[in-house]
Amino acid sequence: MKTNILLSILFISIAPAHLLTFAQTLPYVYDTENSCADCQEPVLPLFEDLPQIPHLPNPFEWADGRGEIKNFEDWKYRRAEIGTYIQHFQTGVKPGKPDHLVASYENDVLTVHVTVDGNTLTLTSTIVLPDGEGPFPVLIGVDGSTGSMPADMLSEKGIARAPFNFSQVMSHTQSRGSEPINQLYPDLQNIGAYSAWPWGVSRLIDGLEIIAEEINIDLERIAVSGCSFAGKMALYAGAFDERIALTISHESGGGGIPSWRFSQTLSEVERLSNTNYAWFEQRFSRFGSQVNRLPFDQHELMAMVAPRALFVTANPGHVWLANESAYVSACAAEKVYDALELSYRFGYSTVGGHGHCQVPSFLQEEIEAFIDRFLLGDETAETHIRSTIYDTDLEDWIPWQTPQLVDGVPFMDTSELVFPENFQAGVDLSIDLQWNPVDNASVYHIQMAANNTFNQPFIDESISETSITVDNLEEGTTYYWRVQVEHESGILGPWGPPNQFSTHIDLPEVVQNSTPIVHPNRADYVRFSWTPAKNAQQYLVHLSTDPEFTTGVREGTSTDTTVTISGTQEGQVYFWRIRADNITGEGEWTEPSEFMIILPPSNLTASQSGYREVTLQWNDISRREHGYIVERKWGDQTNYQVLDTLEENSTSYVDSNLPDDTSNLTYR
Repeated sequence: MKTNILLSILFISIAPAHLLTFAQTLPYVYDTENSCADCQEPVLPLFEDLPQIPHLPNPFEWADGRGEIKNFEDWKYRRAEIGTYIQHFQTGVKPGKPDHLVASYENDVLTVHVTVDGNTLTLTSTIVLPDGEGPFPVLIGVDGSTGSMPADMLSEKGIARAPFNFSQVMSHTQSRGSEPINQLYPDLQNIGAYSAWPWGVSRLIDGLEIIAEEINIDLERIAVSGCSFAGKMALYAGAFDERIALTISHESGGGGIPSWRFSQTLSEVERLSNTNYAWFEQRFSRFGSQVNRLPFDQHELMAMVAPRALFVTANPGHVWLANESAYVSACAAEKVYDALELSYRFGYSTVGGHGHCQVPSFLQEEIEAFIDRFLLGDETAETHIRSTIYDTDLEDWIPWQTPQLVDGVPFMDTSELVFPENFQAGVDLSIDLQWNPVDNASVYHIQMAANNTFNQPFIDESISETSITVDNLEEGTTYYWRVQVEHESGILGPWGPPNQFSTHIDLPEVVQNSTPIVHPNRADYVRFSWTPAKNAQQYLVHLSTDPEFTTGVREGTSTDTTVTISGTQEGQVYFWRIRADNITGEGEWTEPSEFMIILPPSNLTASQSGYREVTLQWNDISRREHGYIVERKWGDQTNYQVLDTLEENSTSYVDSNLPDDTSNLTYR
């Protein structure tokens, strides 16, 4: 990192005077993919607990509600929180660097083999080196080419090219769950393209690191660029890999630069309600009609690139790209660079008059300024670029202010929770919560709730001691609790990871009155019903053809008093049993019961077929019956009487032995 610091000082040395206070300590690039990989992750709220935010969310507010960041170095941790939220709610998780990755370079082609659990994914990139000896800055065109950059301009400036073949990771129109990356990570079947493709870009950079000396690549001067869908790809790649010194995102459209919230107010543009959800985490469509529940917006995705350099463009001549929304979002992202006193590392151009993904001369000049400064080290290049045709009123969309950050050490200390231990069961209904002291702590804030999102805590206390007594807990209940440390300077640390425990409850009693209920027209499932058992929190039903329940057991669980088990067959003898469970443990099984499924006849009809005759007809839907029994009652009789026993496959019967009183005849 020593070289990084020297380069950063050189960059700052020609910055305007108002930029010289602290920004020189923030490097313009890092030597690791994620500098906050070991940072504590925030507790993620449930979708139904997300608040409605009508404006662009404040990028400076901590995720746990403890206010705004105070120090320049706080941005590292706040940026990581934003990334966690974006992956969880929008794109799916971007996997980290795998343990097994090898790369080679032959005939101008970089080949990277990534192996996870015995499955291998291969990336290839045809490297184009400029004339000279280097070391060469390198641009990764994420569209598989030049990233919509003029190839001759890159060559003239001595910049190498390493195209990213995105289809080797996931196709443009992905088939979810069957893409190459899904073979490596089968547990991430719902991952969207904008996590998968940036993962591939990062693995390509891993390969460049391995062969860097062989082709004399400057790893501190890597750029990514792309347009349209690849403009989004470049933006996500730059946001989630801190080894990228310069990110250039051209005309990205919805899901890239434009604000989802602002775009929802526009017509004929790509909005959250009509975007291509195949490119995002599968559940992202939940926000289609509830965009204000989104806990972030795209200005925060752009802000994740900070403190590294970012240049974004939009094209007002193409309505679908939501260009005014891109401008609003860029204005919000600009405030993050302003707060970090790095305004010169961010620029935007929302001026049209050219074709989609074309680079006219005025735009090329702006792009070249960023390339000259952040890839070629030309400190005289002017990169404080704000080109736009818009004059949108931003007051309602960006109501928050740019904070005045100070030079200081981030306070991220948390207290270790001591008692009850995490997942401890059988805890008394009156306990002392205990935690370890933290140096220079003045106050400890304690919360307890019925869930780990703490959206409605029923204990919310602030004390100077390291224990608190909690009374009147309910038996058999799971509780979550956490502690936040306040430094003597008044700065709040993050909420520590929550612990959970459960209180004591007696084992549940044996279940009573259990009954199988067979559907009259279906033999392939059975519903079981029973009466509630005392102290039961969950019920488990076993169904088997074996009275000992040693083979072929099918299970059903329920917190209610019914459960349905499928896969049954007519004519098969089944045995079933049920037990109740709770936090303390498992109750006793009921004695096994036996039943067989035989489908009854359906659509029984009765019609008078003669002066003293009634004809019965029905549908035979059983395939396992040996015969039928016909019964009748009449008048005030309460019991049925057997009329006859018929052979199998019968579908009709004539009752010619009618009683004298033929009123109110009932058959079955």
